[in-house]
Amino acid sequence: MKRKEKMLSDANMIQCGDLWGGGCHEVLLDADRFRCKIDSHTSSRHAIVIRDALRVGFEPDELVVLQRIESDDDLSTELCDFLSTSLEGRFLLARHRCCPPEVMRKIVDFKELKVLRAASTNLCAPADVLVTLSSHSDYGVRANVAENTSCPRDAHASLAGDRSVTVRAAVASNTVVDPAILISLMHDDSDPVRLALVKNPISPPAVLESLISGKSHEIRIRAATHPNLHRSLALKLSRDVDWRVRGALGASITAVIDGSLEIFRALACDRDVPVRSKVAANSCLPEDLALELCQDPDYSVRHHLAANSALSVATYARLRFDERASVRRNLVNNPSRPLFYSDEEVEKFMDSNPDFAWLVFWGDHRLTPINARRAVDLSIGKSLPYDDFFFIHEENRVLLGELFLAGKIKFDKRESLSLLHSICQIEDQIELSKNIYSVIAARGEFDTLHGAKEVLRASYGQDQLRDFKVSGLH
Repeated sequence: MKRKEKMLSDANMIQCGDLWGGGCHEVLLDADRFRCKIDSHTSSRHAIVIRDALRVGFEPDELVVLQRIESDDDLSTELCDFLSTSLEGRFLLARHRCCPPEVMRKIVDFKELKVLRAASTNLCAPADVLVTLSSHSDYGVRANVAENTSCPRDAHASLAGDRSVTVRAAVASNTVVDPAILISLMHDDSDPVRLALVKNPISPPAVLESLISGKSHEIRIRAATHPNLHRSLALKLSRDVDWRVRGALGASITAVIDGSLEIFRALACDRDVPVRSKVAANSCLPEDLALELCQDPDYSVRHHLAANSALSVATYARLRFDERASVRRNLVNNPSRPLFYSDEEVEKFMDSNPDFAWLVFWGDHRLTPINARRAVDLSIGKSLPYDDFFFIHEENRVLLGELFLAGKIKFDKRESLSLLHSICQIEDQIELSKNIYSVIAARGEFDTLHGAKEVLRASYGQDQLRDFKVSGLH
């Protein structure tokens, strides 16, 4: 426990007995500045409470002893009686989670606003105390009671008709209130109340249907993401005039909603790009629609699709062949993309997508020898995107290098340099790097040869290059 220390004279030292158990504490009190030092000589459950410090108005966060008591689960009768004698002590008890009911009833009788506001937020407050506080003249106390999940139903029903908008909004935001009370509030024309209703996860569909008929686009956006949204409401929102509402629906709609496929299909063909982008990023997007969005004319839609956390093999492969490098890069940087495909998935994909089958080899995937050979055979003669070599698994990268040396795959200047650079990053592949360099050098292209030299020097250093028996390297 952190100690508050102060140099004091012997005249200011007093002895206080432990109020709730055996043992004794030495308490030093500075009579002028009311700072205290507590030296505990026993292992009692509480630190000593200084009556004088409480009387002069120490805030609970300024007095370490109050913090200690506030976190304790066992308040003795003697301690409660002692704390009840001061305002700060009553405030501590009013918000304490283990305050005995009889003590709570006693301290609220003092009618101190600070204490009442604390008691109205206490989840352990007795029901009769909350009912009493629900009719208090201070709207802050009533609002706290309305938000309290321990508030009785009768008190909530009464507060739902409160004259204060703040109080009614607090009732509307309560996550354990009777749904019938929420239904009684759905015709409230106050924006704070309506917004609280649409944010409440337990608001029934009838409330949502009433809310989305209004003019507030913010409320309709919130309704589009509500967990209790059903098919008819979702269909209505999918045709909303505001693209932000349709976009919110596209981002949040799930497969558990009846007719979600129909809604997905409508939003995937939406006229606004931001809406289609939201749909593309939805992890519940059906695979057939994902494949359609792979062909979307706007690259930002494909960019969001590449970041989808539930990519299928087919979607992954098609996007790996995207014309936009940013889409391909977003795809390979997707932390949720599967790192390994089962043999069954690969075989099924190769059989159903022969034009893209080789792309399962292209990426961070380890295939069985048979499927790897099938992928390699299908990759021969294909045009490979040069800027993606660094994202290929090392084993596959080495295999590509060997195919390049064998003349089975053709690379242009930039692709050749990128392949060489990616091979140089693999440990113990200096011999393969040397052979690839030899093929590049044999072309006789000055700029490509110069670039290859720089790649080798940057990767291995000049000393290691002395062992390279390659013409023109030094």
